[in-house]
Amino acid sequence: MAWDPRGIEYSSPVNCFASAAASHAYFASDPVFPYPQTSSGESAYFALNAQLGKDCKSRSGWLLPHLSTADTARDLDLLRQDVGDSKLTYLGFSYGTVIGATYANLFPGNVRAMVLDGTVDFVGNATGRGPGDGANYPIDVRQGGDLAGQDIFNRFLTLCAQAGTPACAFAAGGHLQAKWATLIARAQAGKLSYQNLMIMAFYDMEAPIADWPGLAAYLQHLYSTTAAGQALNARQASGLAAAARRAQARALAAGRPAPDAVTVHGAAAAPATATAPAKATAAYPANGEEAFYAIQCADSLVPTRDSVYHNLAISEDARVPGFGRMVVYDAMPCATWPCMHTDAYDGPWNLSQTTILVINALHDPFTSYAGAQAAVSELGNARLLTVDGDGHTSMYVEPSSCRDKAELNYLVSGTLPAPGTVCPVYKLPFGLA
Repeated sequence: MAWDPRGIEYSSPVNCFASAAASHAYFASDPVFPYPQTSSGESAYFALNAQLGKDCKSRSGWLLPHLSTADTARDLDLLRQDVGDSKLTYLGFSYGTVIGATYANLFPGNVRAMVLDGTVDFVGNATGRGPGDGANYPIDVRQGGDLAGQDIFNRFLTLCAQAGTPACAFAAGGHLQAKWATLIARAQAGKLSYQNLMIMAFYDMEAPIADWPGLAAYLQHLYSTTAAGQALNARQASGLAAAARRAQARALAAGRPAPDAVTVHGAAAAPATATAPAKATAAYPANGEEAFYAIQCADSLVPTRDSVYHNLAISEDARVPGFGRMVVYDAMPCATWPCMHTDAYDGPWNLSQTTILVINALHDPFTSYAGAQAAVSELGNARLLTVDGDGHTSMYVEPSSCRDKAELNYLVSGTLPAPGTVCPVYKLPFGLA
């Protein structure tokens, strides 16, 4: 059984705009990160992101204080009771791992079995590990999101080179790392959109078998088109923007970052005022972007000073070109969010009376393997199953019968895989095996 978590789609959706078209237009206008990094460009970018919180407060202000994962975990316990289960059996992907871990600690005696697949570093997500981390490092910087993106992109290049052409178009001529560095340099020089290049490269890492061949072909097209030093023309630039939007939309539709699920925690969870619209009158249910920020900002502490983002964008871009700059700004609306870190669960994370099974690929762009290791340590009573593969969660990592068998055995009988188990995959992108 799955459900829409509160604030998402058919569970009292957060609506920040008058229509779905207005919502789409707003997010399409957001450049993801400001570049070139001029004073005027940054100021406009910060103002655009701050406007989202204002619009959400104006249209859904009654709902915003009631969208934390702690709220959703309480809803989940009501669902458990409604279906008549004495204890919860749970499988959560990506953000769903935060729901699961929060539930297991708010209701530590109510878990029968729990699988967290594609796991967030819970402390890093909420506040950061060190004193002042929440005020000095954005969420994905303190969780190493830039390094995770670069790690799996390196895997993309390695497997592309192994497959060669025609299976992987970007392998043409060899020297793939140098070709990628050249594309980055051309983007930084204005020959093509730096933002759209990185959106496409980052979000197409999620599903290797489905998306990597197409990404390789498009990167080769961009490399060839700009080889003589010319910039993309208007038609080509529009095509790149459309490709970036498709990649981002696929990731959002697949559950990154929106949760798997949610019902509202009873009518009393939100104040019964004349400004609270009924679910049936919601302007539009397809609200993935708004819901992401409403939930992420309720759960996490983030820096609020523009100077933090300005300085980190420069240093992270130098340290991890492209991916570094992108993750600095990933949760930018949270910096001015009207309900930041409201009713957030910050721990402890080690209260579960049931051993939790954590599954993670070695190369995951959104929930890094290092983050999964941290999560297992934070949970205490947990077992890590490593998948020697690529992509985000078992839905999109290459197929592994070892992983599937271990997960099923645990969910059905409670039998955990042996400590240190590493599951191979039996199929790779580009037709490799």
